[in-house]
Amino acid sequence: MIIFALEASCDDTSVAVFKDDKWIFFETITQTSHAKHGGVILSDAVKEHIINLQKLIFKVIKELNLKEIDYFAYSSFEGLEPCLIFSKTIALTFKYLFNCKIIPINHLYAHAFIPFFDHKATNFFPFVGIVLSGANSVGYYFQDFENPIKIVEKNDNPIGHVFDRVGNKLKLPYPSGKTMECLAIKGKKEFQFTFPKTIDYFSFSGFLSQSYRIIEREQNLNIYNFCYSFQEEIFQYTIKILKNVLLLKKLGKNKVKYLTIGGGVACNKFLQNLCLKNFSNCLFAKDNHCTDNALMIGYLARLIISNASEKEKNER
Repeated sequence: MIIFALEASCDDTSVAVFKDDKWIFFETITQTSHAKHGGVILSDAVKEHIINLQKLIFKVIKELNLKEIDYFAYSSFEGLEPCLIFSKTIALTFKYLFNCKIIPINHLYAHAFIPFFDHKATNFFPFVGIVLSGANSVGYYFQDFENPIKIVEKNDNPIGHVFDRVGNKLKLPYPSGKTMECLAIKGKKEFQFTFPKTIDYFSFSGFLSQSYRIIEREQNLNIYNFCYSFQEEIFQYTIKILKNVLLLKKLGKNKVKYLTIGGGVACNKFLQNLCLKNFSNCLFAKDNHCTDNALMIGYLARLIISNASEKEKNER
């Protein structure tokens, strides 16, 4: 069984190919032209997807000499609309050329599942999957592959967006999360932030406005101490939400086997260490699997195919 997977929902063009249970090709091209704008430009994103996907497809053909594809999996939900349309167009083209089945994948769900791939985990239901990125701060309760329950979401700015806007105020390169993490390593706690009172949803806009005031007020701002303080405070608040909303209040008696955390913000080592201290069953993916990538799309597609096959056998 051959699965060709595509992720192009935002500014990463990624392709992965699975043969049965193993991936035999995986590469991601991250668009860098958006850095000068401090954010993703829609028209540029689609243009670069076209160029980058051509490079990746030629590489797949050269390395694998694929003549048959059984399934084409692609990101179909939660992303930039022109990029999602582009992805669907490519999927329909592959369906016509290879007579393969197409599998639309919610790429937020894929973020939640990919830690199981890296940890070789099986029998993982029920679990809670959290996605923290530049566009999303959301959590789902998964009892099976169908109809996950959204148990928490953002009420304003997503956490990754706040990192980028604060980084822009500090005149740091876009995206700013990794740079701020590196600066924080050399800092110490100096600044206090007021946490939002709510525990029913993620609310990060207050951290943005407080950061702006601190940066504008401090004439001799110690950027190392600021990044340390900002990072510690925003992640302590995140842990508070995870504890009070996800694991205690919303789920009640519904126990979970795992808590997975995905999305670009999940690469942050301070966040990882904080989560692992607070949750014994917490799993993170490898750094290059946290950000948008086709491996997670192909992996979830493979799980869905295998589950459907098992159901069919049991119904006979």
